Amino acid sequence: MTLSRIRLFPTLILAVAQVLSQIPLMSPLLPTSAYPLWTQAWMRVAFEKPFGWDSSSAEQLNSQLSRLLSPEEMCRIDHYLSKQAVQEILPFRMRNRNVLDPLWNRLDVERVEIALKEKQGAKGRIDFFDDYGIIRDIMQNHLTEIMSLVAMDTPFNLSNHDEVWRNKMAVLTRIHPLCPWTAVTGQYDKYFQEVLEETKRAASNHSLTSTFAAVAVYFSTSRWEGVPFLLMSGKSLSESASYIRVIFRHSTFTLQPTTSSTTHNSSSFHRQLIFVIGHDSLRSPAILISRGLLTKVRPGPNWEELLDVEALSTGDEGLHIFGSPLMDYQVLVPRTTCDAYSTIISDLLGGLSGMCVREETLTAAWKMWSPLLQTLAQRSPRIYAHGDPNSTLDFEIVHGGLKFKLPDKKTLVHFIQSDDHFQPVPAYKIMENSTLLGDPLVALPTEDLLSALVLHIQKSANEAVARSGEFHIALPGGHTSLALFRALASARYATTLPWERMHVWQTDERCGGASQDGGGIENSGSNFALLREILLQHVTLSPSQLHPIPVDNHHCGPTEALDYAAELISTVHEGRLDLVVLGLGKDGHVASLFPGDSAALSVVDPVVSITMPRRLSLSVTSLRHARSVAIVVTGQSKRKVLESMILAAIRERTKKHGEEEEAEEVGGGVEQNNVQDPGRQGATNTMEGESLEEKERRSGIFSENHADDKNIRKVKGEKKREGRRLLFWLNPLQWPLAAAHPENGSLKWFVDLEALPRARTWSDHGS
Repeated sequence: MTLSRIRLFPTLILAVAQVLSQIPLMSPLLPTSAYPLWTQAWMRVAFEKPFGWDSSSAEQLNSQLSRLLSPEEMCRIDHYLSKQAVQEILPFRMRNRNVLDPLWNRLDVERVEIALKEKQGAKGRIDFFDDYGIIRDIMQNHLTEIMSLVAMDTPFNLSNHDEVWRNKMAVLTRIHPLCPWTAVTGQYDKYFQEVLEETKRAASNHSLTSTFAAVAVYFSTSRWEGVPFLLMSGKSLSESASYIRVIFRHSTFTLQPTTSSTTHNSSSFHRQLIFVIGHDSLRSPAILISRGLLTKVRPGPNWEELLDVEALSTGDEGLHIFGSPLMDYQVLVPRTTCDAYSTIISDLLGGLSGMCVREETLTAAWKMWSPLLQTLAQRSPRIYAHGDPNSTLDFEIVHGGLKFKLPDKKTLVHFIQSDDHFQPVPAYKIMENSTLLGDPLVALPTEDLLSALVLHIQKSANEAVARSGEFHIALPGGHTSLALFRALASARYATTLPWERMHVWQTDERCGGASQDGGGIENSGSNFALLREILLQHVTLSPSQLHPIPVDNHHCGPTEALDYAAELISTVHEGRLDLVVLGLGKDGHVASLFPGDSAALSVVDPVVSITMPRRLSLSVTSLRHARSVAIVVTGQSKRKVLESMILAAIRERTKKHGEEEEAEEVGGGVEQNNVQDPGRQGATNTMEGESLEEKERRSGIFSENHADDKNIRKVKGEKKREGRRLLFWLNPLQWPLAAAHPENGSLKWFVDLEALPRARTWSDHGS
């Protein structure tokens, strides 16, 4: 575990556990008769978050702790689980299940809000907070635990901690993957100044840490499918309040005149059940129930109904809260208030374990949040003033995702990382109608790029189903595919894509032994295993719609290639896939077609067996035969391969135009693998007085508008298709994509700003 300030806290936990694990509970020097209670001595070590920084660090911490302490000796504390209102969620549901269970489902619940809002900022704990942010600090633990108590099935016996845990795990493992469009983030305007003051960081840098976040979570269960659970938390907001708000769908309609000024009892318009953990305007925790929602409410033994509801308010009479007057609620309050840590200490001394977070629950929570945290790492949060007086953070649910309600071009900024700082680029200045190497280009920030790619898949699917009744798509392996799989499995598309008409194929598969290259479709390192884990378990596909490459028992040769080819030809009309999605490797490979592998690149069969490394892959023939190909390029590490492709195309084109000297100068940089980074060097000249983008524009390699390609100079005798598709200027042995371009189909690039060589110049283009 790396020792830095973001890893210091788990390191301290391990240090304490190391010391305590060496304390003897029985002394060999004294007879037990001298101390009869000594034999009953026990130890429990309580730890509070953070339990890691992501999935891998949490697993490492759990592994190290398990070597020092037994499960009975340690207790991971989430103090919010000991808050009185939170402790009452399951008992309240249990006591009122006869009237509540019929409403506790997707047909009657419109949405669930779980919020923790604070007036104060992060000042005084910046050293910790700037590395963890609001999602890791609040949402991954407190709000996720609370969400599970709301979403889980009510256990038959609340005293049976194993049953409670099983029900909790049943919902935590049925969450649609979180995608960038399901989240909005913000940062209060004084935050970065506080970072500079407390960390002495260089002023040229920026902090992308979110101090506000809202995330829409969806469950893939019959009870909750389609119901958004909105998790929200933020600092420097207008109020301090924490609550769980279950909003039920409207079921009452009025026939009173539309012009009537008569005000109706607002409970007919707001049907909600609210567990108030804490609120500036209320004197104590409370449960608020819209009058008329439940026929008869049974409070617990430690709770009572408050008849004088106005007594709960800390201010004047007539308080409106959660959209209704306080008088419109039936109010339950605890008979006596108790702070969470007093409850925790009492439970620990009493040997109770119900408030302890189990390792499996913690792992499930990190598995849920880590992919989203990774995709949000370079997103610029929206800037808001203290208290958000301008409603900058107001958001709405759009097609299952979250979107800020008010556009704000001043703060809608993406940061492109340079050597020592982040360069701001307005998000609305994104190139449109562009091409890369002669084919259409979509260039967007990563989160928007994923959305655009999935929309492209959805459009292709709808067109294919309308054309032939089926949609055949081949999906890639590798790192690029993970974010795509999560996007496809998100609630927005898991229920809207025509999955019942879709057939899922693979572009390639690892087939070495487990110790070599993954091994077999059931192996956790195989492409299909990842496809199944991240995507397929969240959508409905019959076995006949799944087409994994047959590499069981680590077989990977011509026989298996022929088997997959036969399946492809017999299942797909003319063996022509509707859409093939490909990633682009750092060396320029696509699928498992690697540069320089002349044998593999010359295979005419639909599937090819690769020997080094051992893999099966769709062949160049299959890719050229596809109706459409989408190339996905993400991450700054891919920028150099795109630059190399562009410059190689320039070199080959200029040679044909008789400009050998110019081509030699440009090509030399490619051959020496010394292509300058325009995003870092300010569009370094590739020729004297000429920038890379100017050379691209003049050569037709990278154009601002499709119409520019029509004006590219033609060499006498040059094929028309080569003039339109400039990938054909590339050597197919060095660049397999040049050989794999669809002959009678289309190719489209999806490139994020970090990978695009011209990211520096976005702000030079019009909106």
